[in-house]
Amino acid sequence: MARGRCKVALPPAGLVRDLHKPSQRSGDVSARNKSLESIDSMRMLMQGLIVDPLQTIKTCLPSAKELHFMSSARRIAIKLRSYVTRRLSRPGRKQKTPVFPDPVAVPATHPKGLAYVVGDPIFSIPIERCRYTDGRRYSYSEHHFLQYYRNGFKTFRSFYQAHQPKNIFEYYFLSAPRKTSASLEDTPWLAYCESRPPRREAGLLDSVHGCQICGPASEERITSEARRLDHVLASIRQHGFRPEMGGHVRGHFMLRRDGQWVFVIREGFHRVAALVHLGHTNIDVRSHPRYPRFIEEADSKFWPLVQAGVLTQNEAMEMFEQFFKAERELQVFAAP
Repeated sequence: MARGRCKVALPPAGLVRDLHKPSQRSGDVSARNKSLESIDSMRMLMQGLIVDPLQTIKTCLPSAKELHFMSSARRIAIKLRSYVTRRLSRPGRKQKTPVFPDPVAVPATHPKGLAYVVGDPIFSIPIERCRYTDGRRYSYSEHHFLQYYRNGFKTFRSFYQAHQPKNIFEYYFLSAPRKTSASLEDTPWLAYCESRPPRREAGLLDSVHGCQICGPASEERITSEARRLDHVLASIRQHGFRPEMGGHVRGHFMLRRDGQWVFVIREGFHRVAALVHLGHTNIDVRSHPRYPRFIEEADSKFWPLVQAGVLTQNEAMEMFEQFFKAERELQVFAAP
Protein backbone atom coordinates (compact mmCIF):
# COMPACT_ATOMS: atom_id res chain seq x y z
CA MET A 1 0.00 0.00 0.00
CA ALA A 2 1.21 3.44 -0.81
CA ARG A 3 2.12 5.74 2.07
CA GLY A 4 0.11 8.86 2.68
CA ARG A 5 1.65 12.28 2.30
CA CYS A 6 2.14 14.66 5.17
CA LYS A 7 0.65 18.08 4.47
CA VAL A 8 1.50 21.12 6.59
CA ALA A 9 0.59 24.78 6.41
CA LEU A 10 3.16 26.98 4.71
CA PRO A 11 5.27 29.24 6.95
CA PRO A 12 4.99 33.04 6.88
CA ALA A 13 6.16 34.60 3.63
CA GLY A 14 8.83 36.71 5.35
CA LEU A 15 10.48 33.66 6.82
CA VAL A 16 10.73 31.97 3.43
CA ARG A 17 12.17 35.13 1.81
CA ASP A 18 14.89 35.23 4.44
CA LEU A 19 16.16 31.87 3.26
CA HIS A 20 17.39 33.45 0.02
CA LYS A 21 19.49 36.10 1.77
CA PRO A 22 23.25 35.43 1.62
CA SER A 23 25.07 34.49 4.78
CA GLN A 24 26.43 37.45 6.77
CA ARG A 25 29.47 35.48 7.75
CA SER A 26 32.15 34.41 5.30
CA GLY A 27 34.50 31.46 5.35
CA ASP A 28 32.00 29.07 6.87
CA VAL A 29 31.59 26.82 3.82
CA SER A 30 30.58 23.70 5.71
CA ALA A 31 27.89 25.59 7.63
CA ARG A 32 26.68 27.06 4.35
CA ASN A 33 26.39 23.60 2.83
CA LYS A 34 24.49 22.38 5.87
CA SER A 35 22.13 25.31 5.49
CA LEU A 36 21.39 24.41 1.92
CA GLU A 37 20.77 20.81 2.94
CA SER A 38 18.34 22.04 5.61
CA ILE A 39 16.48 24.15 3.07
CA ASP A 40 16.18 21.16 0.72
CA SER A 41 14.92 19.02 3.58
CA MET A 42 12.26 21.56 4.47
CA ARG A 43 11.13 21.77 0.87
CA MET A 44 10.75 18.00 0.79
CA LEU A 45 8.91 18.14 4.09
CA MET A 46 6.40 20.72 2.86
CA GLN A 47 5.85 18.69 -0.31
CA GLY A 48 4.96 15.63 1.76
CA LEU A 49 7.95 13.57 0.65
CA ILE A 50 9.19 12.75 4.16
CA VAL A 51 7.29 9.92 5.82
CA ASP A 52 8.12 10.74 9.47
CA PRO A 53 8.61 14.53 9.59
CA LEU A 54 8.75 14.93 13.37
CA GLN A 55 11.50 12.34 13.75
CA THR A 56 13.42 13.86 10.83
CA ILE A 57 13.23 17.32 12.37
CA LYS A 58 14.23 16.20 15.88
CA THR A 59 17.28 14.27 14.69
CA CYS A 60 18.55 17.33 12.78
CA LEU A 61 18.20 19.89 15.60
CA PRO A 62 21.61 21.30 16.68
CA SER A 63 22.93 21.94 20.17
CA ALA A 64 23.10 25.49 21.61
CA LYS A 65 26.90 25.57 21.10
CA GLU A 66 26.53 24.61 17.44
CA LEU A 67 23.82 27.22 16.97
CA HIS A 68 26.15 30.00 18.21
CA PHE A 69 28.69 29.40 15.44
CA MET A 70 26.20 28.91 12.61
CA SER A 71 25.78 31.13 9.61
CA SER A 72 22.64 33.23 9.36
CA ALA A 73 21.18 31.02 6.63
CA ARG A 74 21.59 27.99 8.88
CA ARG A 75 19.88 29.78 11.77
CA ILE A 76 16.99 30.77 9.51
CA ALA A 77 16.61 27.14 8.45
CA ILE A 78 16.41 26.15 12.14
CA LYS A 79 13.68 28.75 12.69
CA LEU A 80 11.75 27.34 9.77
CA ARG A 81 12.18 23.83 11.12
CA SER A 82 10.93 24.90 14.54
CA TYR A 83 7.91 26.56 12.95
CA VAL A 84 6.94 23.38 11.13
CA THR A 85 7.53 21.34 14.30
CA ARG A 86 5.02 23.49 16.18
CA ARG A 87 2.51 23.08 13.37
CA LEU A 88 2.91 19.31 13.37
CA SER A 89 2.78 19.03 17.18
CA ARG A 90 -0.33 21.19 17.62
CA PRO A 91 -2.82 19.36 19.91
CA GLY A 92 -5.96 18.16 18.20
CA ARG A 93 -4.44 18.39 14.73
CA LYS A 94 -6.30 15.98 12.44
CA GLN A 95 -5.44 14.67 9.01
CA LYS A 96 -8.03 15.55 6.41
CA THR A 97 -9.85 12.50 5.12
CA PRO A 98 -10.97 12.79 1.50
CA VAL A 99 -14.70 12.50 0.90
CA PHE A 100 -15.51 10.04 -1.88
CA PRO A 101 -18.78 10.07 -3.80
CA ASP A 102 -21.31 7.34 -3.08
CA PRO A 103 -20.83 4.24 -5.24
CA VAL A 104 -22.94 4.08 -8.38
CA ALA A 105 -25.23 1.06 -8.50
CA VAL A 106 -24.31 -1.47 -11.18
CA PRO A 107 -27.33 -3.39 -12.58
CA ALA A 108 -27.13 -7.18 -12.63
CA THR A 109 -27.41 -7.17 -16.44
CA HIS A 110 -26.99 -4.64 -19.23
CA PRO A 111 -24.86 -2.02 -17.40
CA LYS A 112 -24.05 -0.13 -20.61
CA GLY A 113 -25.79 2.96 -19.24
CA LEU A 114 -22.75 3.48 -17.00
CA ALA A 115 -20.79 4.45 -20.10
CA TYR A 116 -22.55 7.81 -19.97
CA VAL A 117 -21.71 8.62 -16.34
CA VAL A 118 -19.22 11.48 -16.48
CA GLY A 119 -16.28 11.99 -14.13
CA ASP A 120 -14.59 9.25 -12.13
CA PRO A 121 -17.45 7.38 -10.43
CA ILE A 122 -17.04 4.58 -7.90
CA PHE A 123 -18.72 1.25 -8.59
CA SER A 124 -19.47 -1.41 -5.98
CA ILE A 125 -18.60 -4.75 -7.61
CA PRO A 126 -19.31 -8.24 -6.21
CA ILE A 127 -16.09 -10.21 -5.83
CA GLU A 128 -17.46 -13.07 -7.97
CA ARG A 129 -17.58 -10.67 -10.93
CA CYS A 130 -13.94 -9.61 -10.60
CA ARG A 131 -11.46 -11.11 -13.05
CA TYR A 132 -7.69 -11.22 -13.45
CA THR A 133 -6.11 -10.05 -16.70
CA ASP A 134 -6.17 -13.58 -18.20
CA GLY A 135 -9.81 -14.26 -17.31
CA ARG A 136 -9.32 -16.13 -14.03
CA ARG A 137 -11.62 -15.54 -11.09
CA TYR A 138 -10.38 -14.35 -7.72
CA SER A 139 -11.04 -17.75 -6.15
CA TYR A 140 -8.88 -20.31 -4.36
CA SER A 141 -9.31 -22.82 -7.19
CA GLU A 142 -8.08 -20.43 -9.91
CA HIS A 143 -5.91 -17.63 -8.57
CA HIS A 144 -2.30 -18.17 -7.50
CA PHE A 145 -2.37 -15.23 -5.05
CA LEU A 146 -5.19 -16.88 -3.10
CA GLN A 147 -3.45 -20.24 -3.34
CA TYR A 148 -0.47 -18.60 -1.66
CA TYR A 149 -2.62 -17.31 1.20
CA ARG A 150 -4.15 -20.75 1.73
CA ASN A 151 -1.31 -23.18 0.96
CA GLY A 152 1.92 -21.22 1.26
CA PHE A 153 5.05 -20.58 -0.76
CA LYS A 154 5.58 -24.08 -2.16
CA THR A 155 2.26 -24.01 -4.02
CA PHE A 156 2.93 -20.42 -5.08
CA ARG A 157 6.25 -21.38 -6.66
CA SER A 158 4.70 -24.42 -8.33
CA PHE A 159 2.28 -22.17 -10.22
CA TYR A 160 5.09 -20.23 -11.87
CA GLN A 161 6.83 -23.48 -12.74
CA ALA A 162 3.71 -25.14 -14.19
CA HIS A 163 2.04 -22.24 -15.98
CA GLN A 164 4.46 -20.90 -18.58
CA PRO A 165 2.40 -19.98 -21.67
CA LYS A 166 4.33 -19.86 -24.93
CA ASN A 167 1.74 -17.90 -26.92
CA ILE A 168 -1.38 -15.77 -26.52
CA PHE A 169 -3.68 -18.82 -26.71
CA GLU A 170 -2.00 -20.57 -23.78
CA TYR A 171 -2.05 -17.28 -21.86
CA TYR A 172 -5.86 -17.54 -21.86
CA PHE A 173 -5.72 -21.30 -21.06
CA LEU A 174 -6.60 -22.34 -24.62
CA SER A 175 -4.88 -24.85 -26.85
CA ALA A 176 -3.02 -23.18 -29.68
CA PRO A 177 -4.60 -24.06 -33.07
CA ARG A 178 -1.82 -22.36 -35.02
CA LYS A 179 1.19 -20.10 -34.77
CA THR A 180 0.52 -16.40 -34.42
CA SER A 181 2.59 -13.24 -34.29
CA ALA A 182 0.72 -11.99 -31.21
CA SER A 183 2.87 -11.82 -28.08
CA LEU A 184 1.87 -12.48 -24.49
CA GLU A 185 1.72 -8.72 -23.93
CA ASP A 186 -0.89 -8.24 -26.67
CA THR A 187 -4.60 -8.08 -25.91
CA PRO A 188 -7.15 -8.79 -28.66
CA TRP A 189 -9.41 -5.85 -27.76
CA LEU A 190 -6.81 -3.20 -26.89
CA ALA A 191 -4.45 -1.09 -28.99
CA TYR A 192 -1.69 1.11 -27.56
CA CYS A 193 -1.12 4.45 -29.25
CA GLU A 194 2.31 4.96 -27.70
CA SER A 195 5.28 2.80 -26.91
CA ARG A 196 5.20 1.25 -23.47
CA PRO A 197 8.29 1.47 -21.25
CA PRO A 198 9.78 -1.75 -19.88
CA ARG A 199 7.58 -3.03 -17.09
CA ARG A 200 9.16 -2.97 -13.64
CA GLU A 201 7.70 -4.08 -10.31
CA ALA A 202 9.46 -3.77 -6.97
CA GLY A 203 12.61 -2.81 -8.87
CA LEU A 204 12.60 -6.02 -10.93
CA LEU A 205 12.31 -5.81 -14.72
CA ASP A 206 9.69 -8.13 -16.20
CA SER A 207 11.96 -8.84 -19.15
CA VAL A 208 14.61 -10.22 -16.78
CA HIS A 209 12.70 -11.65 -13.82
CA GLY A 210 9.30 -12.47 -15.34
CA CYS A 211 5.94 -11.01 -14.38
CA GLN A 212 3.42 -11.60 -11.60
CA ILE A 213 0.83 -13.15 -13.94
CA CYS A 214 2.60 -16.31 -15.08
CA GLY A 215 5.94 -18.06 -15.42
CA PRO A 216 8.75 -18.32 -16.10
CA ALA A 217 9.74 -16.15 -13.15
CA SER A 218 12.95 -15.81 -11.18
CA GLU A 219 13.20 -16.73 -7.53
CA GLU A 220 13.59 -13.01 -6.80
CA ARG A 221 10.29 -12.25 -8.53
CA ILE A 222 8.40 -15.04 -6.76
CA THR A 223 9.79 -14.03 -3.37
CA SER A 224 9.03 -10.37 -4.05
CA GLU A 225 5.41 -11.17 -4.91
CA ALA A 226 5.03 -13.29 -1.76
CA ARG A 227 6.39 -10.49 0.43
CA ARG A 228 4.10 -7.97 -1.21
CA LEU A 229 1.07 -10.20 -0.64
CA ASP A 230 2.06 -10.59 3.02
CA HIS A 231 2.49 -6.83 3.42
CA VAL A 232 -0.85 -5.95 1.80
CA LEU A 233 -2.72 -8.55 3.83
CA ALA A 234 -1.18 -7.37 7.12
CA SER A 235 -1.90 -3.72 6.29
CA ILE A 236 -5.57 -4.29 5.42
CA ARG A 237 -6.04 -6.55 8.42
CA GLN A 238 -4.61 -3.91 10.77
CA HIS A 239 -5.90 -0.68 9.22
CA GLY A 240 -8.74 -1.75 6.95
CA PHE A 241 -9.02 -1.07 3.24
CA ARG A 242 -8.25 2.64 2.77
CA PRO A 243 -8.48 3.86 -0.82
CA GLU A 244 -7.48 7.33 0.36
CA MET A 245 -3.99 5.94 1.03
CA GLY A 246 -3.24 3.76 -1.98
CA GLY A 247 -5.96 4.73 -4.41
CA HIS A 248 -8.93 2.74 -5.62
CA VAL A 249 -8.74 -0.57 -7.40
CA ARG A 250 -9.18 0.17 -11.13
CA GLY A 251 -10.13 -1.72 -14.25
CA HIS A 252 -12.81 -1.98 -16.92
CA PHE A 253 -16.03 -3.82 -17.72
CA MET A 254 -16.41 -6.64 -20.23
CA LEU A 255 -19.92 -6.97 -21.62
CA ARG A 256 -21.56 -9.81 -23.54
CA ARG A 257 -24.41 -9.44 -25.98
CA ASP A 258 -26.84 -11.05 -23.50
CA GLY A 259 -26.04 -8.32 -20.95
CA GLN A 260 -23.81 -10.41 -18.66
CA TRP A 261 -20.71 -8.60 -17.47
CA VAL A 262 -17.52 -8.90 -15.43
CA PHE A 263 -15.00 -6.35 -14.17
CA VAL A 264 -11.35 -6.90 -15.13
CA ILE A 265 -8.84 -5.65 -12.56
CA ARG A 266 -5.99 -3.63 -14.05
CA GLU A 267 -4.63 -1.96 -10.91
CA GLY A 268 -4.78 -3.34 -7.37
CA PHE A 269 -4.28 -7.08 -7.98
CA HIS A 270 -2.77 -7.78 -4.55
CA ARG A 271 -5.36 -5.70 -2.69
CA VAL A 272 -8.24 -7.60 -4.30
CA ALA A 273 -6.67 -10.95 -3.38
CA ALA A 274 -6.18 -9.81 0.22
CA LEU A 275 -9.78 -8.55 0.44
CA VAL A 276 -11.10 -11.88 -0.85
CA HIS A 277 -8.99 -13.79 1.67
CA LEU A 278 -10.31 -11.58 4.48
CA GLY A 279 -13.90 -12.38 3.53
CA HIS A 280 -15.04 -9.27 1.64
CA THR A 281 -17.89 -9.90 -0.78
CA ASN A 282 -17.93 -6.51 -2.54
CA ILE A 283 -15.23 -4.03 -3.47
CA ASP A 284 -15.38 -0.39 -4.53
CA VAL A 285 -13.60 0.17 -7.84
CA ARG A 286 -13.12 2.87 -10.44
CA SER A 287 -12.59 2.80 -14.19
CA HIS A 288 -8.97 2.87 -15.31
CA PRO A 289 -8.24 6.07 -17.26
CA ARG A 290 -5.98 4.26 -19.75
CA TYR A 291 -8.62 1.70 -20.76
CA PRO A 292 -12.10 1.91 -22.30
CA ARG A 293 -14.82 1.69 -19.67
CA PHE A 294 -16.49 -1.15 -21.64
CA ILE A 295 -15.11 -3.92 -23.84
CA GLU A 296 -18.12 -5.30 -25.73
CA GLU A 297 -18.66 -8.58 -27.52
CA ALA A 298 -20.77 -6.70 -30.07
CA ASP A 299 -17.66 -4.83 -31.22
CA SER A 300 -15.49 -7.93 -31.70
CA LYS A 301 -15.00 -7.37 -35.44
CA PHE A 302 -13.46 -3.98 -34.61
CA TRP A 303 -10.99 -5.26 -32.01
CA PRO A 304 -7.41 -4.26 -32.95
CA LEU A 305 -5.87 -7.73 -33.37
CA VAL A 306 -8.89 -8.82 -35.42
CA GLN A 307 -8.67 -5.73 -37.62
CA ALA A 308 -4.93 -6.33 -38.09
CA GLY A 309 -5.51 -9.95 -39.14
CA VAL A 310 -3.37 -11.29 -36.28
CA LEU A 311 -6.37 -13.20 -34.84
CA THR A 312 -9.61 -14.28 -36.43
CA GLN A 313 -12.83 -13.00 -34.91
CA ASN A 314 -13.66 -16.49 -33.60
CA GLU A 315 -10.23 -16.85 -31.96
CA ALA A 316 -10.59 -13.47 -30.25
CA MET A 317 -14.09 -14.43 -29.10
CA GLU A 318 -12.76 -17.64 -27.53
CA MET A 319 -10.39 -15.54 -25.45
CA PHE A 320 -13.19 -13.18 -24.52
CA GLU A 321 -15.38 -16.08 -23.36
CA GLN A 322 -12.68 -17.22 -20.91
CA PHE A 323 -13.72 -14.30 -18.69
CA PHE A 324 -17.23 -15.74 -18.38
CA LYS A 325 -16.34 -19.37 -17.65
CA ALA A 326 -17.83 -21.09 -14.61
CA GLU A 327 -15.41 -21.61 -11.74
CA ARG A 328 -12.91 -24.33 -12.60
CA GLU A 329 -10.04 -26.30 -11.12
CA LEU A 330 -6.88 -25.34 -12.98
CA GLN A 331 -4.16 -27.99 -13.08
CA VAL A 332 -1.34 -25.58 -12.33
CA PHE A 333 -1.06 -25.92 -8.56
CA ALA A 334 0.98 -28.49 -6.65
CA ALA A 335 -0.50 -30.23 -3.64
CA PRO A 336 0.25 -28.27 -0.44
